[in-house]
Amino acid sequence: FIHRHHAGQKHRQAKDRERKLAHLEEQLVERPRTARQISLRIPLGTARGKKALTLRDLQIGYDSVLFSCPDLVVDRGERIAIVGENGCGKTSLLKTITVAMPPLRGSAILEHGVKPVVYSQNQEGLHGRETVLDMILSRSTLTIGQARGLLGRFLFSGDDVMKRLRDLSGGERSRVALAILSLVEGNLLLLEEPTNHLDLRSQEILEQALLGYEGTIILVSHDRALLEAVATQVWQVEDGRLRVFRYGFAEYRRRAPTSSKQAKKGSEKPRPRISSPKPKADRYQRKKRQEALAAIEKRIEDAESELAELEKLLAAASGRGDSEEIAELGRRHSSLTEVLEREMRAWEEVADDHAEEGV
Repeated sequence: FIHRHHAGQKHRQAKDRERKLAHLEEQLVERPRTARQISLRIPLGTARGKKALTLRDLQIGYDSVLFSCPDLVVDRGERIAIVGENGCGKTSLLKTITVAMPPLRGSAILEHGVKPVVYSQNQEGLHGRETVLDMILSRSTLTIGQARGLLGRFLFSGDDVMKRLRDLSGGERSRVALAILSLVEGNLLLLEEPTNHLDLRSQEILEQALLGYEGTIILVSHDRALLEAVATQVWQVEDGRLRVFRYGFAEYRRRAPTSSKQAKKGSEKPRPRISSPKPKADRYQRKKRQEALAAIEKRIEDAESELAELEKLLAAASGRGDSEEIAELGRRHSSLTEVLEREMRAWEEVADDHAEEGV
């Protein structure tokens, strides 16, 4: 009636009924409640130096080689997406980095002060008889009240915290894993399919938490939205080797025809390319830049070693309760930290960014 007579002879009656209907809707129709959502912050442990991980002559596999890696240095703060077909060895690489699985050859070296934190899609240890509350208490020094407060941020309230891990749904188990992640202070996150079983809003919150994380991230996921939002470089496992693309996932997808198997159809017999000699000035500048980088890296290494020694002295002075020595060592530590930060900025200014690296 309202729609039919809104502009006709009975428009006054239609207008009156419209007001009455609006009043009924206001009184009788329940407004949608604000959806509950998780609250996630990933703590960052102390990080020193510019390097997080070094791969040397590394081969991944069990009885036979799954793939080989180029020699690589991963800088602190990089967010790396590992992509490739199922079964190619992406998870095996994560396990090799954390020493959960030995390499077939070579090494994956965590640099000084690097502490890895692992989020596994299999969520090992979260399928037993313990309750959700017991699991959090066993992984932390929280009181029962604090543990309940933490679990409330991950949508476990009331008797939910007494659920046994083996009885949880996939989404609940993923939220417990995120709660544990929020307790551990590391500086290298190794994440395997972290958005599995999470609702859309929780996925978005995880994405924001990763974007705000200042440590290093190595990520295996089929979630393209997450990869596009987070990754600063892509490692592609294909045909028994790992290739490195030093740009984000969106750019990687845009360039995909020239960086995957499709490119091989027209390039099995490529024409030899004759490169023109570089001007002497270019070679001279490149040499000078390499010398400058080497000098800065040496100063950074010296500063990091001295900081590590100062921290040992500080710990010893704290044990003795020597306040004067603590104050003096603290001043030296602060001054040296400023020197290290200046050298890091200098290194970043001189360093030459490569768009792509491969083998």
